[in-house]
Amino acid sequence: MKMQRIITTVIPLLFIIVRSAEAVRKNPPDEKEVEEILIELGDDHWVKDMDVDEFASSRIEDPVTEEDTYLHIYTSYVDASEKYRIILFDNEQRYLGYYRSRFEPVDYEENAVLVDAEDGSTYFRLPLSTEGFPSRVRTGLSITTFIENEHIEPDPGPETHDEQQPVQESDPDEPQYRDWTVNIRDREITFNAVFVRRDGDKIVLKESKQGKVNGIPGQLFSEKDQEYLKDILEL
Repeated sequence: MKMQRIITTVIPLLFIIVRSAEAVRKNPPDEKEVEEILIELGDDHWVKDMDVDEFASSRIEDPVTEEDTYLHIYTSYVDASEKYRIILFDNEQRYLGYYRSRFEPVDYEENAVLVDAEDGSTYFRLPLSTEGFPSRVRTGLSITTFIENEHIEPDPGPETHDEQQPVQESDPDEPQYRDWTVNIRDREITFNAVFVRRDGDKIVLKESKQGKVNGIPGQLFSEKDQEYLKDILEL
């Protein structure tokens, strides 16, 4: 009976250890890398002489994979009119966008950044999620807005291609799910997706893993993908 109690205690403990090992935090981009990315994007994402400070890495559960992941949070005080930016990166070091808040971020909790309402007792929650962010959040009498990075890189997904891809029961002439390779900052990223349409100089793809739809500049694709696109766009 004593041995049985030991076994039933050890098994849950092993499960916790395995989950913790799987959720080990990847290295977030450092402040200099964050600033370089924002400067390159320009437009609404960078203000001259803006200083970026690392704030926290919040552990959250991905509702699609049911696995733990992290969002990396950075902050910047811009000026007296705009005040604070709460800048977010995912665990693949992809820049997601930022909250524009008149209130200072002071802490975080599960699935939220907390900003100080400046009355000594009230804190407002700005949601954190792997499924996207609300464009507007009411914070007292003001509205906090989220500015999305519209040029986000596609999620590279797992490093293996052994997973079964969705079965396509469609006309054989229609585009099918396939592996695509893009070159971003001298780094090749391969992911599985299906061609949706061409939108100006961008190629719109739908990922097989999470069903996300992304527009990617055509010049980033590999030579093999360029040939494939040329063929299907002539159909």
